[in-house]
Parts: sequence; structure tokens; C-alpha cells
Amino acid sequence: MPLPGLECRRLAIASRVRSDHVQPGGKVVDGMIGSMTRLKIAITLPEEQVAMARQAVAEGRAASVSAFISQALARRDADEEMAETIAEIYAESGQPTEEDRLWARRVLGIGP
Repeated sequence: MPLPGLECRRLAIASRVRSDHVQPGGKVVDGMIGSMTRLKIAITLPEEQVAMARQAVAEGRAASVSAFISQALARRDADEEMAETIAEIYAESGQPTEEDRLWARRVLGIGP
């Protein structure tokens, strides 16, 4: 059985991720990049990453290579924030039990 208040905390985390710049599936909310002050820089990337960014642009998944890279950085930032939040929960409540994991899988519609 989840600890009192832990379920609310879990829902708050899911809500935070959805309302932040990155939505489930890694999509960046429209307008986030446009609202930032931009600075042009030069970076060096492996050929495979450049090809992946260009393919995303060609497929319409990113407006430009710069937008693709900006989205990737935003996702990484969100991932790091989520990891910090999860670490806080574990510090407060301990690691989830197998029962907690089964509950989460059921709620998320993920198989056992």
C-alpha cells in the first residue's frame, strides 16, 4: 500500500512534467523556443547526430537543426529535474515496493 500522500506526490510529478516545456513523448511545447533570447554558437557534433537532426527537420519533427538541438537540451533538462524529484521522493519515502511498482504499471496501463 502506498504511503499516505505519496500518491498525491506521484500525481504532482506527472502533472509537472506535462505542464513543463516537455510533454510526454518528448515533444516540446510550441512557443518555448520562440520565447527565449537566442544566441548563435558553433558546435561540433558526430556525423550521426547531424544526420539525425537533419532527418528530423526533413520529416517535420523540428523547424531547424537549431530547434532540434534546443529541444534535445530542453528534454535533458526536464529529465534531470525529474531525476532530482524522484530522488527527493525516495529520500522521503524510501524505494518503491514491488506492490508500488505493480500499482504504477496498472495505473499507466503497462503490462506486468
